[in-house]
Amino acid sequence: MLNACTSTNPGHRLHGDSVAALSVSSFVSSPVLIPIAVGGLTPFSTVDYPGHLAAVVFCPGCPWRCTYCHNPHLQAVDAAAAGKRWPEVVEWLASRRDLLDSVVFSGGEPLLQHGLAGAMWQVRSLGFGVGLHTAGIYPE
Repeated sequence: MLNACTSTNPGHRLHGDSVAALSVSSFVSSPVLIPIAVGGLTPFSTVDYPGHLAAVVFCPGCPWRCTYCHNPHLQAVDAAAAGKRWPEVVEWLASRRDLLDSVVFSGGEPLLQHGLAGAMWQVRSLGFGVGLHTAGIYPE
C-alpha cells in the first residue's frame, strides 16, 4: 500500500506516489452521505500520517491478494467489523477534536467504498485533515 506523504503544506492531504492538494469540497459540492463499511479503527497513530496524530479507519474489500498484505482479513468485501458502523465512528471522531489532527482511510482498499467522498467531507467538516492509503488500483 502506498503511504508516503512528502509535502509539508497542510493543504496537501493525499498520501500516495504523488501528493495532490485535497479539498474534499472541490469534488463534493453537495455530499451524498452513504455510510462506508468499517473493517476496523486504530484510535491513535503517529506513523500513518507523517507529522500528524491520526486515527485510522480501515475499510474492507480489496481485489488484490498480495502475499505481503498486512491486512489480509480485510480483503473480503464483507469483512466489516461487528459493531463498527460509520455513524458511530463519526460520533467518536467528534469527541476527539483538538486531540487528533487527521483521519486516514486505509484498508483493504478504501476506494471501493461508494461513500468515501462523503465520509471524507464529514471528517473535514469536523476539522480533521484527511489521509488516504490506497493500492492505486482505481486511479480515476
